[in-house]
Amino acid sequence: MDEETAKIWKGGAVYCLGGRSTVWSLFSPRISDDTFRMHFPEDVYNSLTSSFLQSAERYVPFPPSDLSSPSCHHRQAQHPHLDVLSPRDAYRSPLRAVMDDPHGKGKFKTPVDSPVDRLESAPVRDQKTQVEHFIVKVSEGRTHTMKCKNVIIATGAMESPAIVLRGVQAANPTLTDVFGPSFERNFDHVTDHYIFYVTLPFYCNAANEDVLGGMKLQTDITFNQLDNTTALANISLDASAFLPRRNVPGFIAYIFPSELQTNNPIELNEKSDLRIKVGYASEPMLPEKNLLRRFSVDVMSEIAAVLELQFVKHAYTQAPYVPLETVTLQDTELGPGGITHKMGSLPMPKKSGNGGVLDSNLQMKYDWSNPIVVYNLLPKDVWVRMSTSRASEPLFGPSSDKLVKSGKSELWKCSTRETIQVYAFENSESYNVQVVEPGVNALIEAPPME
Repeated sequence: MDEETAKIWKGGAVYCLGGRSTVWSLFSPRISDDTFRMHFPEDVYNSLTSSFLQSAERYVPFPPSDLSSPSCHHRQAQHPHLDVLSPRDAYRSPLRAVMDDPHGKGKFKTPVDSPVDRLESAPVRDQKTQVEHFIVKVSEGRTHTMKCKNVIIATGAMESPAIVLRGVQAANPTLTDVFGPSFERNFDHVTDHYIFYVTLPFYCNAANEDVLGGMKLQTDITFNQLDNTTALANISLDASAFLPRRNVPGFIAYIFPSELQTNNPIELNEKSDLRIKVGYASEPMLPEKNLLRRFSVDVMSEIAAVLELQFVKHAYTQAPYVPLETVTLQDTELGPGGITHKMGSLPMPKKSGNGGVLDSNLQMKYDWSNPIVVYNLLPKDVWVRMSTSRASEPLFGPSSDKLVKSGKSELWKCSTRETIQVYAFENSESYNVQVVEPGVNALIEAPPME
């Protein structure tokens, strides 16, 4: 990340699957139902709430207490239909089994926390490009090629777009060169909330951790008398007992929904290493948050006075904790990454179907580069109407009815075989029909009936 972001970044690794985190404190909660319905594509909402979230939560109930081997890895390794690929030793049997599988057959392969570098073959504009394998880097710069037929990228908000970038830029200078300007506009939305929190450690001696344990409470709060917005109230006592980081021992956080920030570059340096800049989302509800902050500070001051408590603060590079003589508003602000950032680097479309890099089936809606290109080889202009076989997947490119001038072409991003109707005039009732396919150039050679 850039130096400005690095100074205030409070993030750490949390392994998640579905609606439940692999840490017992359920650190990645479900989105509130109202927010889910309002902003997500309808089929995504229905699929997740009717089956996938429940399945994920049954599959990852409670992890072992040893966080050195994340529970996601632990439980997936026992699944009969998965091969879990460990990066710690490139020559252990799971990796060797995949390397010995030249045609990508066999079980679903899951490289957990593996250093996946890129997908190949690199996409080429206006030409169907099938992903054939992915590249895993191992020690001393060596790489291994893993054959596959389909790839699910699920490496987080940072590494997922990095894998896409490395694959694209292997043969193309920029994203615009291969996917066009609309892809670049919808890419790069890693966004964090303004997070205001209250630290409340119950002990100064880490040895008491095993005796006191920890707890977490989180719930949705709807402000019925304000504007009916919903916030996530997240209260954790001794969060460090559950998370693979130790910089926030206890907190109370109120998290409001917010829009993605569009000016957050995700780039590769000259060594193809990831560089990010994380910006805060536009926050129209900052006055409400500040009200909560002032309320929290007042409550802490009252508790300290009545119970004669001494609040402490984590000092990071100094002693484990230092006395906090006076609680201020500044003490209640957490830097980016402290709770969670939004997965906006490869975003889905909004409920309206607009925007996004993925479609509602979580497929690259531009495919790896898989357009339908229609060329007009006639000496006169024609009107073209493109069908849509999947109603839930809007066309990306021109609208369904488009004037294609003589000697020119139009490009639609679509993942299924379609038909086009070719008209001599915009409002004509007569037309010719052609079958068109992604990755195959369609040539209009026969003049339509007038």
